Amino acid sequence: MTELVVPGVDPVGRPADIPLRLACGLGPRIEVNGQVIPTKVAGTHADLLEQRPVQILGCSRAELAQGDNRVRVAGWDPYTIDSLVLGTPPRRPDGVEGSALRGAWSTSTREVTVSAPKDSFLVVNENYNAGWRAQISGKTLKPVRIDGWKQGWELPAGTQGTARLEYLPDRPYRLALLLGLAGIALLALLALASRGPRPEHVRETAAASAARLSRPRAPVVVVLALAFGGWVASWQGMVAVLAAVLVTLLLRARGLPAHWAAAGTFGAATASLAAAMVLRDHGFDVGPLMDQVPQLASAAAVGVLFGQLVTEPARPAAEPELPAEEQVLTGVR
Repeated sequence: MTELVVPGVDPVGRPADIPLRLACGLGPRIEVNGQVIPTKVAGTHADLLEQRPVQILGCSRAELAQGDNRVRVAGWDPYTIDSLVLGTPPRRPDGVEGSALRGAWSTSTREVTVSAPKDSFLVVNENYNAGWRAQISGKTLKPVRIDGWKQGWELPAGTQGTARLEYLPDRPYRLALLLGLAGIALLALLALASRGPRPEHVRETAAASAARLSRPRAPVVVVLALAFGGWVASWQGMVAVLAAVLVTLLLRARGLPAHWAAAGTFGAATASLAAAMVLRDHGFDVGPLMDQVPQLASAAAVGVLFGQLVTEPARPAAEPELPAEEQVLTGVR
């Protein structure tokens, strides 16, 4: 939850200049050549609410060696180090005078009244998405990525007016939903209109196991598995799923149980996540262990399940002999 609005209650203004001071030892954990440097945090509460950078200062001197020096930051701190300066931190640049007043605001369309005397940015504290478009008086603003993740647009000097933000993929999405609902309704009407009289002389119905769709062959399963792998993890997922299907078919051909392979790959994904949670507290890069390894292992586990769907073609059963009274007479002497 990022914002709470109570009807009938005026919203509380954001604290603009209330200082934020965290004492030594309450900042992020930084190690320089194995030596722990306690840190403190300086900024304002508005910096936290707007997710702006704050200043992190060391509380003791760091001993640097000639040549390479190793700096490590714990990976599970509430703060992230963007840059590191040795000596006196540089003076912060003065902010650009301007204003931004939020107007109508929804999930797909938004309005912001802006005034930018100098070149500046209109920033929304949400993940950057190329689907958003911002226009002022019919002129489209140039989108930019702020701080590596925020949604923003360039505001040339002298820009004034109401910026309309619109999420363009929302219209095709809603149109697709309407067409899907219309298609479901059409299928229901066709099913009702084409329903004929119920047959009265059905001797028996085929068993469910004899249905054509209940016996997928290897080519069909491989195509479905490749489509799933590509959708989940691109070409790496396709390779993982295909390998799992082939291993499953090999195990089944030798009469060995294949369901243990699915359990093992799911266990490997869980072990990778558990190892990443332990290692990230020690400053290790755990990106692959948190993302690629569990994803590919889970895709391989689903590939094992795809391999279990493959069935061998059933041998045609011998036609039963009809009773003598039902045999067709072919001739009379």
